[in-house]
Amino acid sequence: MNRNPLFYIGLGFFCFMLLGSLNSCLNDDILEDDDAFPIASVDTLAFDTVFTTLGSTTKDFLIYNIHDQQMVVDRIYLAGGTDSQYRINVDGVPGTVHEEVSIGPNDSIYVFVEVTVDPNDEQMPFLLEDSIVIEYNDYSDKVLLEAYGQNAQFFDAVEVCDEVFTDELPIVITRLLYVPAGCSLTIEEGVDIYVRRGASFLVEGNLTINGTADSLVSFQGIRLEPNFDGQPGQWRGLDLLRGSNSEIKHAVIQGSDVGVSLGSLLAPESTSDFNWENRAQMKMENCVIKYQLGSGVFSFLSEIELVNTLIHTCGGNVLNVSYGGVATATNCSFINYGGAVNHQNEIISLANALQWETGGAIFSAEADVLLKNTLIMGSLENEIAIQDSVPDVALLNYQFDHCLIKTTLEDNEFYNNCIFNPQSQDTLFVDRFNEDFHLNDDSPAIDAGTVEGNVPTIDLEAKPRDGMPDIGCYEF
Repeated sequence: MNRNPLFYIGLGFFCFMLLGSLNSCLNDDILEDDDAFPIASVDTLAFDTVFTTLGSTTKDFLIYNIHDQQMVVDRIYLAGGTDSQYRINVDGVPGTVHEEVSIGPNDSIYVFVEVTVDPNDEQMPFLLEDSIVIEYNDYSDKVLLEAYGQNAQFFDAVEVCDEVFTDELPIVITRLLYVPAGCSLTIEEGVDIYVRRGASFLVEGNLTINGTADSLVSFQGIRLEPNFDGQPGQWRGLDLLRGSNSEIKHAVIQGSDVGVSLGSLLAPESTSDFNWENRAQMKMENCVIKYQLGSGVFSFLSEIELVNTLIHTCGGNVLNVSYGGVATATNCSFINYGGAVNHQNEIISLANALQWETGGAIFSAEADVLLKNTLIMGSLENEIAIQDSVPDVALLNYQFDHCLIKTTLEDNEFYNNCIFNPQSQDTLFVDRFNEDFHLNDDSPAIDAGTVEGNVPTIDLEAKPRDGMPDIGCYEF
C-alpha cells in the first residue's frame, strides 16, 4: 500500500499544531499504534540501461515516519536476497536485510540502491526486477526495482588490427582501444560505442566508419541516465594520431572533451616530429559532433575534409586549425550559442604557428583553408579568429566562399559572396533553443550557396540538394 507522503506530512503538521499545547505530539517514546505505518517516497525505482559488469549510478528513496514518536521498523530487506543483482544501503548501513530500523519522530531515512548486470548471451536489453520490502507490525509495503540490462563487447586495454565491428552488441571501451600503424579498424552501420571517462580511442593506422543516414554509428560516454544527456567531458574523444588515415560517414560524436583531435604523437621528442609527411588525414561526411568540453574538431598540421557536417555546442572552438595544414569544409553548419557549456572561444580558429612555452621559440607551418557554403553562427560578436603570427615564414591562406558568417571582421578579398551578420539570427533556424538547426522558411541561407566545385548533391539527412544549394548542412 502506498499513499502520498505529502498528505501524511500535512496531517502530522496539523496534529502538531492542534495538540502541541498538550505535548502529546512531542513524545519520543517508541510508537505503539496498530494503525501506524512507514511511508516510502516512491513505489518504483527505475534505472536506465546498465551495461553488464559495470554497475549503475546510485539511486535513492526515503522512508518517512510522519508520527511524533520514534518508529522502529521491523524489517527492510531485498526480496531477491543475496542472489539479487541489486545492492541496498539503509541509513548508511549496507546489507541485504535490515532489522529493527529506527526512524525518529517526524523524520525519515535514506535507502540507497545500486545494480550490476551479470554477463549473459542476451543481445537485446532485458528487464531486471526485484523489490525492497518494508515490514512494520502487520503492515507490509514494497518498492519495485526495475533496470534494463544490456550485454556488450568490452575492451579494457587492447590493440585491434584489421578488425570489423558490427552492430551485434554495443562496444564498451573501459581503458584503451588502439589501432596501431599498419592496422585498420572498420566500424559498420548501427554500431553504438560507449567510452568510459579516462579511456582512450587512439588510431595510428586506418579508421573507416560506414554509418548510413538510417543507421548511424554513435560515440558517447557510458552513463545513460537522463541527467547525463547533453553533458560534455564524459570521455576523451577520438584521437587520430600522426600517420593515421580516417574516413568517417554518418556518425554522431557527443559528450567528450574534444570531438575529434588530429595530429598528435604518442611520444613526441621535438617539433621536427611533426611534419607534412606524417600528417593525419580525415574525411568526414554527414556527421554530427556536439556537446564538447573543448573543440569539436582540432587539427594539428593535418589534412581534413568536412562535408555536410553539423558541429555545435562546444566549450572551445568548433573548428580549430592549428599549426598549419589543409582544411576544407563544404556545406557544414558550425553553431555555438552555449547551453551545456559556456561559449567563450570563436567558432573558427585558424593559425599557422605554435609556441610550446611562453617566451619560447615560435614554430610555423603553412595553412590552406577553404570554407564553402558553410554556416558559422553563434552568440559572440565575432566568431572567426585568424592568427597569422609569422606570415613571412609560412603563409596562412584562407577563403570563405558563399558562407553565412557572424563576425566583426571586415569584408575583404578573403570572403567571396558571403552573408554577414543577418539581422535576426533567430529566423535562421527552425528552433535553435531546442537545437533544431534546420533552416527556417525565411532563412537567408536558403538558395545562397554555390554549385561550383565539389559540392555535395545531398544534405546531412540524404535529402537531395537542388540547383541552388542552401548554405549549411541542411537543405530546406
